[in-house]
Amino acid sequence: MGRSSDRKANGDGNRSLAMVTDVAVCGAGVSGCASAIALTQAGYSVVILERENASVQRPGESLPPEVRVPLTALGLWEMFLAQGHLPATGNHAVWGDAEGQHKSFLFNPYGHGWHIDRYRFDAMLQQAAVSAGAVVHRGTKQIEVVRNAGLWQLAWRDRLGWRNESARFVVDATGRARGLARRLRVPVRRYDRLISRTGCVPPCGPAEATTLIESVPEGWWYSAPLPSGQHVLAFMSDPGIASPVSLPPHISLRVRSGAWKPRAAPAESSCLAESAGAGWVAVGDAAAAHDPLSAQGIMRALMSGLRAAEAVGLELAGRGQALERYAHMQRHAFAAYLAAQRQYYRAERRWPMHSFWRSRFRGAVPLSQGV
Repeated sequence: MGRSSDRKANGDGNRSLAMVTDVAVCGAGVSGCASAIALTQAGYSVVILERENASVQRPGESLPPEVRVPLTALGLWEMFLAQGHLPATGNHAVWGDAEGQHKSFLFNPYGHGWHIDRYRFDAMLQQAAVSAGAVVHRGTKQIEVVRNAGLWQLAWRDRLGWRNESARFVVDATGRARGLARRLRVPVRRYDRLISRTGCVPPCGPAEATTLIESVPEGWWYSAPLPSGQHVLAFMSDPGIASPVSLPPHISLRVRSGAWKPRAAPAESSCLAESAGAGWVAVGDAAAAHDPLSAQGIMRALMSGLRAAEAVGLELAGRGQALERYAHMQRHAFAAYLAAQRQYYRAERRWPMHSFWRSRFRGAVPLSQGV
């Protein structure tokens, strides 16, 4: 374990002293940081290549009570509590009828959930990775990755010019972009074309402590309070379907839509045909991206990062088949997710002829497969 020196040509053709690191993580999001923290804590050297110069501003997200498990495993639970995120007492889903159902966290053995400030949460993870010993390169562009004689040769451009590094293992934590897997030409299977339109709005009155989901003919809405005092408001639908002119009844009781300036982003269900291979592994949304309806995005990212780090550590230690087990786990988990997703969407039968709902009544067949 650890870094060793090597000689390698840099981007301008000169010879310079380069280091061989154990693991290069492409992406400093939740799953990438979880992998980096776990690997550095296990004694491996890690570099993180991050496209952004700072953590991307995200509206917010709700975490289930069970998030305590991976955060404790990473040694971050007390640090998380100190950030002062909002407690979440449960979820309310207006789905299948006009009244909906409420799920309380009152009897959950892990306590309540959380409405978080994503900027502070992501910054916590990135700082923890640095504190654990990972080296972060920000503002990286045009990352090139080539495998040669059992090592990955990485080159990228930042504000200082071209830089390079050699690594024994690489982790794709680039989210739905799947930057590394794309370069390796690993096929991607896409099961729908869901997009999210998300922004922040002021509340109508006192902030609710629950997450609210409300379905409409064109798709479904999501709202949850933020530590800033605002609400995150999101509308999920397919491309070509315009947002409804007015908010649905339950959502409208919570937020003021006049200030809503949403940003569109992909939210489809998709996965890699293979989430690991010789010297590489994909984590988080890069491995398998889920519909936001599952409400498990950060939880999955943390667990995926932890499990991938374990598999990488075993591979680097010469204990084979860890990657195959990780890939099998990813396939099994995604198949179970697709079955649950289909069942949940089929529970909403009020608008069977609308294109959004009609397309979700069919089986889990990929709409496309490509790199």
